[in-house]
Parts: sequence; structure tokens; C-alpha cells
Amino acid sequence: MLWITAISDTHTMHRDLNGMPDSGDILIHAGDFSGHSTEEDLIDFNAWLASLDYKHKIVVPGNHDRIFERHEQRARILLPQATVLIDQCIEVEGVKIYGSPWTPRFGHWSFMQAAAELKEKWEQIPNDLDILITKRPPKYVLDEVLDYVPHLNSYEPVHTGCAHLFNKVMHAKPKYHIFGHIHEGFGAKEIQDTLFLNVACLNERYQPVNSVTVFAIENTRK
Repeated sequence: MLWITAISDTHTMHRDLNGMPDSGDILIHAGDFSGHSTEEDLIDFNAWLASLDYKHKIVVPGNHDRIFERHEQRARILLPQATVLIDQCIEVEGVKIYGSPWTPRFGHWSFMQAAAELKEKWEQIPNDLDILITKRPPKYVLDEVLDYVPHLNSYEPVHTGCAHLFNKVMHAKPKYHIFGHIHEGFGAKEIQDTLFLNVACLNERYQPVNSVTVFAIENTRK
């Protein structure tokens, strides 16, 4: 049995997290650890990771972590404390993990793709995973935000996740799907054989109030 700590969307507030364990087996960060994605952000984040007693530390970059899209080799050098996954799969102590940073296009952020290109990215996800990590949620799952609807003159819940990702996860059936990005969607939801975990640590006002997510997983492959 392995203990997993999963966090996301810390935006340089990693030292202020609610209920962050100092130790464990695997730490997973599902993106947006930085603010403006400077080298200073990366160096500070790496120093914080070094202070934690985890056997393995896994990071998937997010749309705020621009340095990994523009200068990936340099960014990896500045983050030696973590294993960074960009459309990659690893096995850690009998747990198979795949990480991908991509999201549907909005604004001018990093790791954005059009719908057709995203579908190709998701097709790379293996079918026999224990843990899938993505930045953005799949559509319909812990992905709602309140958006203004003019003809109703009111704010209504809107699904912001990726439909192609939802279809792929329903087919691949990982045991856990970890993501963040939509701060308002923090929580857990089980669908069929997959437990979906939105682990965004900051709320919609960028306050570090959401509890850190910790769970145990059987490492049956070991």
C-alpha cells in the first residue's frame, strides 16, 4: 500500500497549504505551481519540494507554468527534485502513472491545443493505468464554473472540461484521474471504475483553503 498526496493550482502558495503532510510515498502536483512562471518561481518550488520527505515527487506542468513550454530543458534542470511528465508514462513502486499538461484553448496561456489536436493527445493515454494526471478536468466531472448568461441575466453553472478527455477516460478506465485547473470544482466523484479527483488547492479567489488530498493505493504490479 502506498500513500499518495495530490495537489494542484498552488500558484506559489505551496508553503501555505491546508493540511499538507511533510512525508509520504508519492507527491503529485497537477500543474500551476508558479505565478508568472519565472526561474525564481521554479527555484523556490524546487526548494520547497526538497524540504519534503517523499520517496517520489511527480509534477505535470499547467497553463501558468509557461517556462516548461518555452524552455523545457532549462526548466527540468531547475527542478531536479521532481519527475516532470509531459505526455509520459512511468511506473513507481508498482503504480503506473501517466501525465499530460494540455487543455482546450482559452486566452493566451501555455499548453493549449485545439479540440482536434487534443483528441490526438488523449489517444496517447494508455488503457492500463493506475493514475492519470491532467491539468484540466474532463467535461461533466468537477468542471463547473459560474458564468454570466445574458439572456437569463444571471450567473449559471457551465461545464468547462474537455469532452474528448472524458470519452478517453471512460474507455481507458484508470483507477484514479487527478486534475485541477477549475478551482471551484475541488472534490471527488466516482464514475464506473474511476475515482476523479479535482485537487485544486486554491479556491476561486486564489485563497489556499481547499484541503490537500491524500489517499492510499495498492501497488499490485510490484
